[in-house]
Formats: sequence, structure tokens, C-alpha cells
Amino acid sequence: MEAGVPYLIDGSNLCGAARDRRLGLPRDEQEMIRLLAAFAGRRRALVTVVFDGPADSRRGSGRAASAGRVKVFYSGGDRNADDTIVSMVRDSRTPKQIILVSSDRELRSRVRSQGCRVMGCREFSDLLHKAAASGRGDPDAEVKPLPGDTDEWMRWFSSRGPRGPSS
Repeated sequence: MEAGVPYLIDGSNLCGAARDRRLGLPRDEQEMIRLLAAFAGRRRALVTVVFDGPADSRRGSGRAASAGRVKVFYSGGDRNADDTIVSMVRDSRTPKQIILVSSDRELRSRVRSQGCRVMGCREFSDLLHKAAASGRGDPDAEVKPLPGDTDEWMRWFSSRGPRGPSS
């Protein structure tokens, strides 16, 4: 897979898939975001993850935040993550470049009809682990933080929780 690919992650689905311990994925949202940020940094990928529900129920004050190369969105109380994801794909100028990560058949069908590519949680889990393994033991493989990454991480993982635009 080429670097710079925009991944759109069905966060609730991926965290749910983590119940299958063979995938080796964290079930906690913050741990998942850390893992996705490491993946995005190593792959120079852009990652957007969407979780169901309002951010304020997760210590956040807004509906969107970012952590490094990962943008985090919450669907809010009035819609679900699937509908939010479909809207994001529909509003994209380049839906054919997006890879949706979800094992939800209905959601996959909805975004495929808009030209989006799809990848299941198991296949994405393999990519995450390969990216993590490729960075171990090779100091040159470590990706330096982008400008502003440290501040974003401090805001995201501080006791105040994520901040982002309220919508």
C-alpha cells in the first residue's frame, strides 16, 4: 500500500473486532488512537477515525480532535458513525483514494457505491502489526514528529481530554 493513502476507520467496529484476541488490537479507544498514530507516522498515512456517540461522554469537549496524523471524530448523539462516515466519503473530492477500514458489510456496501475502497479489520490489523514490526530495531525507521504533533498529543492525552471544533 502506498504512503499518504487516506484511511477512514470505523473506530467502533475496529475496537469491537479487538474482542478477537488473535488480532492483537487494543479495545480501549485511547490505546487504539495511539496505535493508529504510530501506524500513520511510520506509513506517512493520513488516518481519520470515527467513533459512535458524543465526545463528551469520553472526557472530550468537542466532536473532533487530532493526535499527530490521526484525526478523531465522534458522531454525536444525533447520528451514528456509519452515517458520519458515509457523509465524509460523499463529501470527499477523491472518494476513490480513501480506504475504509470496517468489517460492517452494510457500511462497506454504502461507501463502495461511492467509489471508496474497503478493507476488513483483520486485514488492517495485519497492516498495523507489519508497520510496528518494521519500525523495531531500525533507528532510521522512526518517524520524527511533525510540527505541532507534540502539542496535539499533550492535549489529547492530558487529563482534560481531546479538544476540537464543536459542531
